[in-house]
Amino acid sequence: MAASKLESKIEEMRRLFDESFAAAPHEQVAGLEPMLAITMGSDHFAVPVREISGLATLTEKVVPVPSRVPELLGLTGVRGIVVPVFSLAELLGLKSQREQAHWLVFCGERQSPIALAFDAMERMFEVSSSEIIARQESRGRYISATVHHGASLRALISISALVEHIKTRGASERRRSS
Repeated sequence: MAASKLESKIEEMRRLFDESFAAAPHEQVAGLEPMLAITMGSDHFAVPVREISGLATLTEKVVPVPSRVPELLGLTGVRGIVVPVFSLAELLGLKSQREQAHWLVFCGERQSPIALAFDAMERMFEVSSSEIIARQESRGRYISATVHHGASLRALISISALVEHIKTRGASERRRSS
């Protein structure tokens, strides 16, 4: 029974996620930005939906590969494409229990996607620009702001900055090994 309830919850989250991409543009004009509320360990974060290309539960095996990049968990197959999987917690400098990563967000170009693994996806929500507070001090180079939603505050992850870092780091690793 518990597995059925979990599957139902996952299906509902997928439906809401898919609907956010199909929503009429008037929501964007109104200044609302869709966000994913995610958790890693005891830390709560927000991820802008516009910066990702997909969301999935981690159902396929991630095959470890030799790498000098400690955040690289390995490779997995998604719809016939081999995708590198990175630990989002480790990229953010958080302590990570690698086996707790149950979700993937996909980002990067369609031809060369990247997956970021994290612990839990809580829900989707929308915020207005007035609920996004720019950071004066840096909690990390990939935390661009704080999102105030309801009674909670969440660190806003800049997925685009993370992807750029991964690409730059990969290019420098390739030059070093040549």
